[in-house]
Amino acid sequence: MTLPKLRLAVLGVGGSGKTTITTHSAYWLAKTGFSTVWFDFDVFPVLSYFEDIRHAIREGLGIANAKLLQKLSPKNLNLTETKARNIRKNLCDRVLKEKLTKEKTKALVNETLAKHNPKDEEKITARQTAKTVKSIESIAVDEMNSEQLQAIREAMQAKLAQIDAQLT
Repeated sequence: MTLPKLRLAVLGVGGSGKTTITTHSAYWLAKTGFSTVWFDFDVFPVLSYFEDIRHAIREGLGIANAKLLQKLSPKNLNLTETKARNIRKNLCDRVLKEKLTKEKTKALVNETLAKHNPKDEEKITARQTAKTVKSIESIAVDEMNSEQLQAIREAMQAKLAQIDAQLT
């Protein structure tokens, strides 16, 4: 006996049980002899997002920006839930009002995280310092002529004078 082809789509709001219903339906159809392929296109797990971000999504906030703003958790900001919520709400409103792109939203989120989490800023500075030192150490002076070496010497002496002034 050949079974008829069946296509089933399950739609609903976030948290209504679509994935559970579809999983059980696909399992039952396979057990009864249907050749079954199951796709879950719930690529936006909205239930795990903060309520204020879900509200902003209903107001028109795009998924990419919502995902970026979701990083502004109390833990990442080192703040209470109330303060973190206020920051998220203000930034969501700004992103919506100014129609910020994903790149501009990302910059805004990173700036906000750095402002409220100086440890991350210190890590970035430490990485930049290590990168600069490595870059200086990698200069192949044996491949340079005297003019190039003199230019590097002058630049480094000027920078060393600034460093000495900063250290004293």
